[in-house]
Amino acid sequence: MYIEKISINYFKFFTNSIINLDQKNALIYGENGSGKSSLYYALYRVLRNRENFSNFKNFYLPADTTPSIQIFGDNEIQLKLENDYPFAFFIRNEKNQIIAGCNGSVIFGSIYTDQLWVHPDHRKNGLGHKLMEAVHDYGRKSGCTMATVATMSFQGAKAFYEKLGYISDFERHGYTQNSSCIFLKRSL
Repeated sequence: MYIEKISINYFKFFTNSIINLDQKNALIYGENGSGKSSLYYALYRVLRNRENFSNFKNFYLPADTTPSIQIFGDNEIQLKLENDYPFAFFIRNEKNQIIAGCNGSVIFGSIYTDQLWVHPDHRKNGLGHKLMEAVHDYGRKSGCTMATVATMSFQGAKAFYEKLGYISDFERHGYTQNSSCIFLKRSL
């Protein structure tokens, strides 16, 4: 199989991009924040898991857009993602730099937040709460009845999630340095 071009629409870093490869070897490089990891993740998900991202949601997704990833070459890959699909929400500063974000999946009637991050210079300003409110709102709009998250005890995030109405329903012990993984949930 050769890849001639990759079309990525409204997936993570990309809004409406076509990457032409012209059947040659490709080296992907760029500055931090230029979309290298987003491209790798898109290719991994499409080629390995045989999924497209027609259901991918982004906090800044313009109305009436259809997110997608397509690979064109000797075989065009078109696949469908059904029962679970990823989401990502971002908050940007006045210079359009991402200063906070989260991602996860909607899966079988639940919304799971996998990562939540706020730049150290912007913590304690309510950005984490704002992102989680967006997650909960999106979960409700997607028909979810429950929100879930997992955090490690050394991260000190359990109290943050409890303030948002999460309760711990399981704690797995046995990790290094006497740490544990805490599984939390809340109703939507």
